[in-house]
Amino acid sequence: MRVRKLLLIVPLLLAFPLQAQELRVAELGECALESGAVLAPCDVSYRTYGELNANRDNAILISTWFGGNSAAWTGILGGGLIDLEGFYTIVVDAFGNGVSTSPTNSPTQGGDAFPLVSIGDMVQAQHRLVTEVQGLDGLYAVMGISMGGMQTFEWLVEYPDFFQKAVPIIGSPRLGAYDIARWEIELRVLELFEDCECEAAAAVHAGLSILTLNTPEYHARVTDRTTIQATLTSQGVQGVRGLGEGRSKNIATQLRAMINHDISRKFGGDITAAASAIKADLLVVVDVDDHLVTPGPALDFAEMVGAQSLVLQDDCGHLSPFVSCSGTAMTSTIKAFLSRDD
Repeated sequence: MRVRKLLLIVPLLLAFPLQAQELRVAELGECALESGAVLAPCDVSYRTYGELNANRDNAILISTWFGGNSAAWTGILGGGLIDLEGFYTIVVDAFGNGVSTSPTNSPTQGGDAFPLVSIGDMVQAQHRLVTEVQGLDGLYAVMGISMGGMQTFEWLVEYPDFFQKAVPIIGSPRLGAYDIARWEIELRVLELFEDCECEAAAAVHAGLSILTLNTPEYHARVTDRTTIQATLTSQGVQGVRGLGEGRSKNIATQLRAMINHDISRKFGGDITAAASAIKADLLVVVDVDDHLVTPGPALDFAEMVGAQSLVLQDDCGHLSPFVSCSGTAMTSTIKAFLSRDD
């Protein structure tokens, strides 16, 4: 089947009030990591919305984005992205986000002692949560935004028979050279910050986000050129607080996971072989001008597997699923893709 590309300029994704569900913690004991290390204790936090049906086949798993947490998904789900009455939705906190096991909360492997964690390790722990704690023998769908989209691609090759549909949103099956350079620069800035804990390093860290979360066209339209330098200075002051108390190590943990992410690693680096292992229906959502996770690798992968792709065309870049540049068209496409026949 030929890839169907939809070029859209989409309006606001409205967020309606939705009560945040109780945070739960799955205590998995030990998690063997791809690096050969062991994460212990290995705790995975999550929130659930909706109810399982009688057949226990309506569960959707959502992975959190870089630096995000399950609570942040409450507003997005309230905007109607998923039919919360028709599906049982499990939103899982990724390792390193400060909620699931992270350098800042591990009682035994905190700070520099925290082991290298991969996107694959995150997904394997999520699978244990679903099977060992939730008692499910399968999911209906898997989805996620940004790093959550990377986890979704990982699910496709790690557990190809476990679910029917997948929606990676502004994610990637493996990062391109530009993406690796951008994330590696952020990692090195964080390492400089840990050495100095200074406002200058924090300001550079914030500046990277300003430059790459949106597009130049967005800043020409929205950002005041006469105050941007003062903004960088103020964000440096705020950044010292935001990155302090070990939180920079949380961010670095997830950065390393993304930089090393490659779903073809267990296929000898052959991305075509990885694509051939996929069995689930796939909808790939990207933004044409994403400067944080460039769309090329995801679109190429969609082409390989004959999947549908939704290409958002706006000036918001990586933030297109979150802000006024996108929303209802993306939501309607995803809802239609996730619809059940029964």
